[in-house]
Amino acid sequence: MSYFGKGEVTRRVHEVLREGTASANELTEAAMTDKGVPEGDQHTWRDFVNRVHNVRRARQAEKIGNGKRVRWMLAPSGTCCDMAIAPGAPIPYAYR
Repeated sequence: MSYFGKGEVTRRVHEVLREGTASANELTEAAMTDKGVPEGDQHTWRDFVNRVHNVRRARQAEKIGNGKRVRWMLAPSGTCCDMAIAPGAPIPYAYR
């Protein structure tokens, strides 16, 4: 994903989810708009959504609901690795 720097997707996801819940599409749309990615760039869209799901697989976020209306929230403290990631801090490789 040439539009996003190393660790930037995870950092963006964490920043939004600290404020509440969001869907993967909302996260993706906001990030792509910020970066000026063309609306028809499905490859970048799909890659970003997959990376949102990777945050869940790393147990840093939890899924709320199922299907098209699924939303995401940060995992409660103690359910993942007990590692707090400060805004703007580099994301450890194991959690990207």
